[in-house]
Amino acid sequence: MRAVTFLLVCLFAAFAFAESNRRLIVGAGGLLFADAAAARTFSMNVPVELAAAQVWTIGTNTTVNLNKTLTGAGAAVLSVKGAGTLNLSAANPLPGETTFNGNDSNKRLTLNVKDPDALGGPEGSTKVNQMTTALTFTQPGTVRRPISVYCPTNDKDRDVVGPTSGTLVFQEKYTTTQSNSRLAVYGGSTIVFEQPVTTASAWYINKLGSSTAEGRVVCNA
Repeated sequence: MRAVTFLLVCLFAAFAFAESNRRLIVGAGGLLFADAAAARTFSMNVPVELAAAQVWTIGTNTTVNLNKTLTGAGAAVLSVKGAGTLNLSAANPLPGETTFNGNDSNKRLTLNVKDPDALGGPEGSTKVNQMTTALTFTQPGTVRRPISVYCPTNDKDRDVVGPTSGTLVFQEKYTTTQSNSRLAVYGGSTIVFEQPVTTASAWYINKLGSSTAEGRVVCNA
């Protein structure tokens, strides 16, 4: 199967891409999900392979569900930008650097992570820049790669949001690169940092949800 070397532009109202024993190979042209006047959803129900470094753009009113694995050839680099929403559901062995950019012409990308391994394995790194709620984990688990977060403090009151219950573990180094970074933890849940946390200045922790139970943040390094 040849890689998609051109820019794949998605203009439809919605689609679900799925076929057993198939995969989508995307070349350097990347993916463009154009802006839409009304809400629409694209579901990728087959594994996606990056054949080269590339950019994905997710437009306004557009949600992309990546329901299967995302892999890369060598140290393929993925950058995702736009004003839409990306939902990551599977554990992705992506080896290279992954960057989620919400700072494209002041657009704010929303990123929801169902499986903490969706951000990739420990051999790579993930950067999150200027997003709505920078990084939202909807399920507990372990994040196995270094995370660097930048989100303007005048946009939202949280930069990283933990799951509503259970324990989320950051196994590798966690860095914030802006002043007054904010971490949100739900009552009854726990966020654990196994490596040093590096912040630009003050680091604020907000409690979310209606639970009267305490939300716990544990730093083991």
